[in-house]
Amino acid sequence: VSTFYGEHQHGKEDHVSKKYGLESSMNLSRSDKISLELSKLKYFKVEHPRGGQYNDGYTLVAEIKHSYNDDLILLLTELGVNTNLLDVEPPPHEKYPAPIYDQIEINGESKWLQRIGYCKINGEWFYISYSKEGLRIVANGGGYEVEMYDVIRAKNIEKNMKSNFFDSRIDIDNA
Repeated sequence: VSTFYGEHQHGKEDHVSKKYGLESSMNLSRSDKISLELSKLKYFKVEHPRGGQYNDGYTLVAEIKHSYNDDLILLLTELGVNTNLLDVEPPPHEKYPAPIYDQIEINGESKWLQRIGYCKINGEWFYISYSKEGLRIVANGGGYEVEMYDVIRAKNIEKNMKSNFFDSRIDIDNA
């Protein structure tokens, strides 16, 4: 039976549970502990693998809608993400890898926003991507399963997400 919980870190989950005050779930199985904590998340949800590739894995992700431009910058700022916003178009790349910039409009003026990628929020690493449809925050980087540590990191970032600011930006039907 395949689950989205990793099976390779036995013992570590009990340490994580104790460290973050999850002792009430200590008598549950490992997957039940993770399921219980996942059910408490408001913005982050488990996304099942797509595409059938050998390297597809489960993802713990928050998808937040925005209206791009000014609103995207406001959203990133509210999350505590440092942005690199240029007033002039950056020169063409001379060698790779070079930062990628997207043109956005702030107060009627063109600006260039450097793509985010991996960044720290509240001292933890997350992967941030955006498009005109929304912002994606991925809480588990590199693994094929969602681990307790990923859920706890997601819970920590959710503590700082002001409900009234973020609630209107999630798709309740798919949450």
